[in-house]
Amino acid sequence: MSNKVGPTFVPGDPIAYIVQFTCKANVRTVLAVFVAEEFGDEVLLEGEVEKKEWARDARLQTALLKQPGEPPEDPKPGTYHLRRLEVHTHAGRTLDFNNPPEAGFRLIEEPAELPVRTHVAWALPEWHPDNPPGRR
Repeated sequence: MSNKVGPTFVPGDPIAYIVQFTCKANVRTVLAVFVAEEFGDEVLLEGEVEKKEWARDARLQTALLKQPGEPPEDPKPGTYHLRRLEVHTHAGRTLDFNNPPEAGFRLIEEPAELPVRTHVAWALPEWHPDNPPGRR
């Protein structure tokens, strides 16, 4: 396994993963399981196939995988590596990718740095007398 890990996230960031693959079967959903190397916790990303195109004798299919839940639960900080990638077909079969890519991400603790003020202003309604003349 390579030492290179993918993007770094902080709590609250959406974790999403795009999978594009060819398969003769009509795929309904895709599931990716990432496992933390430090403590073994899993992060599941799942999604429906959103795009299908013909590519020779198979279908080129694309799915955007996200964490389930609204809002999704933040995983523990750590380094996560892809351990399983599988598809679920329209007929109900589960097919594993035989050689999933080396992929991963890092989740770090929420930074404690203070915010930096860049601009502040009053949000006054159009009719308010203190609005500049062009805004009324």
